[in-house]
Amino acid sequence: MNTASQKHHENCVCKLKMDFNFTKVIVCSGHMTDRANRANPRFPPEKEALVREQIINQLHLWQVDTGSLAICSGARGADILFVECCLSLGAQIHLLIPLSQTEFLARSVRLDNTNWQDRYLALLQQRNVSVFFLEDFLAKNPEKFLMIDNIFAQNNLWIIHTAQTMLRFSPGESAQLYAILVWDEQSQGDGPGGTADFADRIHQSQGTIAIINPTKLTARP
Repeated sequence: MNTASQKHHENCVCKLKMDFNFTKVIVCSGHMTDRANRANPRFPPEKEALVREQIINQLHLWQVDTGSLAICSGARGADILFVECCLSLGAQIHLLIPLSQTEFLARSVRLDNTNWQDRYLALLQQRNVSVFFLEDFLAKNPEKFLMIDNIFAQNNLWIIHTAQTMLRFSPGESAQLYAILVWDEQSQGDGPGGTADFADRIHQSQGTIAIINPTKLTARP
């Protein structure tokens, strides 16, 4: 991120701390939509509408609104759906991105014959969305996450760390941490830093968790 972007990053955080009293912070982690050749489906593309419905229902249950902050990465599937739903309710959004923009788009967003990249780039234009990059955070906080050598696991910790920090800035004693996990509930994912890892860390933080398992969702008759 260039110097101008870093300054924007700092100004956004300071403004939020001074001017915005968050009543709740909601984080999200979850599977990307499956590629066509995936052997064991976790988030089949045809389940997207069902997952979206579950996310918005859960956000309504938690009364997410303009007094809420939503934090996640920006991968296709769970992350982008979560952000789109939170924006529809007026929440502020922090996107915490583990890779450079170019690499992130290639590894975690873009998928042939889909519009995920367009949707991600559209989110960046929304006034309620602030974007931050892990490399910038670690440059200023080199002591953080020294024991974690996987960048996606580091990003999980960064999301939770940021949520906890924002809750500490909230003046209200009732501010709470919530988490939506779009997850097949398997204890082992495709590698370190997946949704199972995130779930363990939220449990350790005593957050309130809602699990949406795409493999179990079926359309109503």
